[in-house]
Amino acid sequence: MTGNETPPYFNISPDRALSQLGDPTDTKGLGRISENYRRGRRDLAERGLQENGERVLRPFSTWEITKYLIPVAPQHFRRVLRQNPDLPQGRSETEGGAKWFTLEEVLRLRAFFGTEGSKSKEYLPYRPKGLPAKIVAVANFKGGVGKTSTCAHLAMSAALDGYRVLMIDLD
Repeated sequence: MTGNETPPYFNISPDRALSQLGDPTDTKGLGRISENYRRGRRDLAERGLQENGERVLRPFSTWEITKYLIPVAPQHFRRVLRQNPDLPQGRSETEGGAKWFTLEEVLRLRAFFGTEGSKSKEYLPYRPKGLPAKIVAVANFKGGVGKTSTCAHLAMSAALDGYRVLMIDLD
């Protein structure tokens, strides 16, 4: 846009915009929209549920584990699993397909790498012996600014890093 041109939103014509709209939605159309919304919401709410209705954390792929949770090369990770059949081997939907691990299995693998892995890498979360756990408080004196979402994100991140987490929301 050059310095002499006006922005495109200066030339908006309400009549032209109205003519480009489709027919108005009637009550039947609103009913269809509402039903689609209800089905979509139920589908999203039921994802991650077991048959008994209990929520379950999704599994983690080998790629996610080696990229974000345990700092090792994927090839080394697979080699260690082959050499140690007593370690969690993950599940695969197909023969030779990608392996998926639960968080409990990831924590067992992290503990193994912490004791048997390279001493120059941090596999386990750092906490000096004998010192109390850290307390993190998130506060803001205004409502609706995302304190609960921030706390949940911090708690999940710390849990994935291997820390034990207790989150209390006093809101």
